[in-house]
Amino acid sequence: MNRKFVWRSVITLAVLGIGAFSYYSKRVPLGIDLAGGAEMLYRLDDTDLKQEEAQYLEFINRLDDREYAASLEKELAELKEKLAAATDPLEKTDIEHRIGLTTMMLDKRSLQARLDNIRSQLGGATTQEAADVIRRRINPTGTKEVIVTRMHPNRVRIQIPFKSRTDLSPEEADAAFQKEVSNIKSVIERTGSLSFHLVLPRGSRWNDLYSAAEANLEKRLHPPTGYLFALPEDEYETIAAELEQTGKPMPRGYLRVAKDRRGKEKPERLLLNADDRGLKGSIVQSAYATMGEEGMQVNMDFTAEGSQLFGRVTGEHVDERLAIVLDGVVQSAPVIRSRITGSGRITGNFTDEEARALSVVLKSGRLPMRVKFESLYVVGPSLGRDSIEKGFRSVLVGGAIIVLFMLLYYRAAGFVADIALALNIALIIGVMSLTNATLTLPGIAGILLTIGMAVDANILIFERIREEKARGRALEKAAEAGFNRAFITIVDANVTTLIAAVVLYEFGTGPIRGFAVTLTMGIIANLFTSLYVSRFIIEFLVGKGVIKSLSMMQLVSETKIPFMALRIPAFIFSALLLAAGIYGFFAYDDKYGIDFKGGTLIQVKCADGAAVTADEIRSAANKALAETIRMHEMPAPGPVSVQSFEEGTFGGAAAERSARQFTVTLALDGEPINDFKDILAEQLGDRLADEPYPRTTSIGPNVAKELGKSAFLSIAASLLLIFFYIVLRFDFSAAFGLGAIIALFHDVTIAVGAMILMDRFGLMEIKIDLPIIAALLTIVGYSLNDTIVIYDRIRENRVNAPNVPIKEIIDTSINQTLSRTLLTSLTTLIAVLVLFLLGGGVIHGFAFVFMVGVIVGTYSTIFIAAPVVASFYTKKAEIAKK
Repeated sequence: MNRKFVWRSVITLAVLGIGAFSYYSKRVPLGIDLAGGAEMLYRLDDTDLKQEEAQYLEFINRLDDREYAASLEKELAELKEKLAAATDPLEKTDIEHRIGLTTMMLDKRSLQARLDNIRSQLGGATTQEAADVIRRRINPTGTKEVIVTRMHPNRVRIQIPFKSRTDLSPEEADAAFQKEVSNIKSVIERTGSLSFHLVLPRGSRWNDLYSAAEANLEKRLHPPTGYLFALPEDEYETIAAELEQTGKPMPRGYLRVAKDRRGKEKPERLLLNADDRGLKGSIVQSAYATMGEEGMQVNMDFTAEGSQLFGRVTGEHVDERLAIVLDGVVQSAPVIRSRITGSGRITGNFTDEEARALSVVLKSGRLPMRVKFESLYVVGPSLGRDSIEKGFRSVLVGGAIIVLFMLLYYRAAGFVADIALALNIALIIGVMSLTNATLTLPGIAGILLTIGMAVDANILIFERIREEKARGRALEKAAEAGFNRAFITIVDANVTTLIAAVVLYEFGTGPIRGFAVTLTMGIIANLFTSLYVSRFIIEFLVGKGVIKSLSMMQLVSETKIPFMALRIPAFIFSALLLAAGIYGFFAYDDKYGIDFKGGTLIQVKCADGAAVTADEIRSAANKALAETIRMHEMPAPGPVSVQSFEEGTFGGAAAERSARQFTVTLALDGEPINDFKDILAEQLGDRLADEPYPRTTSIGPNVAKELGKSAFLSIAASLLLIFFYIVLRFDFSAAFGLGAIIALFHDVTIAVGAMILMDRFGLMEIKIDLPIIAALLTIVGYSLNDTIVIYDRIRENRVNAPNVPIKEIIDTSINQTLSRTLLTSLTTLIAVLVLFLLGGGVIHGFAFVFMVGVIVGTYSTIFIAAPVVASFYTKKAEIAKK
């Protein structure tokens, strides 16, 4: 016995020592939502690669056609004859290029090698390369605290922490940071693909080729093989928009001709030789922005090899035009007046910032694919500090109330539970330090939820010990039996919540992943502290005679409530709630946040003492939007939505109500958002706070669709995995799995219905977004936790009394666990209520939905999940009798 205690002591102290060492040796990094800063997400656009893959597949398959192969061989022979007779340098270059293409198209091995290379890039091989290029662009010296992370499968995340500046006022510091984010965004979004191509002049020699290119354009097909066709910018955009409406991309091979310095269209169409002759970005050794005769330009110094190559090509084609193509745009196509070596320059319609950004892009190298903006999340430093303060205050207050409750209710056992609870939190923080996991505001919510779950495990154990003592067992044996009997129930309950957490991590992004991480760590720590540490302490104290009796309060004495007799009224009541929830979901159009519909949400903060209404903000926002549309010559987006809120209160949407904080939602993203914010600040003047925009979130339309799909898949995957786990754990019976899934659908639907009700009538600003999906998945885990406790007791009682009718067994099981069910719901509800009241407006929606879920989940465990099992077995028995 002593040896067992020694080993348990060593293991417990070792684990806690590792946690403490990790915590004190390395601080837990804070997420952007707590530290302040910006987070951007980009996706590598593989549209061009997929088109190229299809093209090479077609080439390979057509080689099996003997007539096609013979026609290529004939064409190759004719081209060689033409080359021998050609005297014009441009014509010779063009023929050489076509000979190279035709030779390649006849070589199946060469085509397959190119196809394999494309597929390796589509498989994600280039994502790390893209992350490295972006890192060099935004942090060339390595001195900035910028984090660039490759995200599976083809995304790159950029995190830019806010750096406080004592030389600037809060308003100036915020404006400087917003400008820095905008500059970084523009640097990232340039592919940096630079190449030089000879321009084929219009004339008798090339007229047929121009005609073929224009005919293909009319049919929306690729330009002739081996050529690029550059169109005036407006024409290109019109065709691209037309194709986008039909769900088709712009065919490969088309470029845009940049407008001139005055922003006027260049009307010419240019046909370019696709072969860049090796004249590309890799020959650039350095680049720098400077003021030229016609405005800002980028000067380039070539490498030694590049200088030699550039000199040879330009020397061969004097008096011909050479197009400078950057990221699919022909910046200019000057005539080559003489041989060029050493350096060159790119002129175009550049501002000072654009020219400097371009020089950085050229120095850092090209991206392997174009990148597409997906989302931007900006949190000002004041909101970050506020979130830290409110988040930790909610954890401290909620934790203190629960600690006090456990101490008063369970006395000595409650003291042990409180020790285990403190160790649980210490382990979470220690493991986060060890693994360098980021703490986010939803992560703090996850810690608070973990507190509730840790208490639940201890309540389950103590209630079991109470039952064993009531059966006349000695305290030492009762404690041992209580832990043994509660073990499998606690494991099952935590595993189902762990399934929800893992799915949430897989499908979630940003701060939501932070919630999944802390919840996962909390579940693992909870299993260790409740089943190992608590047991070790109680058995040690009981064995040494320090604790001679485990006296406890009893909120609910032995009951004999006929729950199964109430199942029909309960089913009717639930059906009415479900009908209302489903109707509200489909009837209310404005239910989604920007996570699922795209656009931008800006939190606007007014100065102390400024009496501003939502109507005033809306009027100013509409004027700012109109001016932004005029500046950018863009079509009008949807209407501006404005809602006011005061943290910790209801009734924030009334237009006539004065408030200090508002959210402005509109269908804009990118550069126009910065102009909109500047114009809005001019409209509102000194009524805005020093840091007027504490939070800005932008979501692109494509990622909004993907997030919606991911949210649906995450909930569906959770339910499916949980169903199979329950069927596996409960005697391969579909009744238990079906009952749990129906109860979960019931809980999630009613929680969503309650959320829509609050938003629809202006009681709270709450939309379906990623935090709400996190709350719904948490409800899934929590509700199952409750359900499994009753299921486990039903299974145990069926084994002990196989001949007792199933309804009686279920009634007995629910009554036996009723005290634990109510106590757990009460403690969890306290934790979530504190989070709702003290956690701040950012976490309000999550806390409200989960609070509804706790109440509804407790009800469904008793009146939905268990009765479904009863109905299944009753029907099965009736069929067996027939």
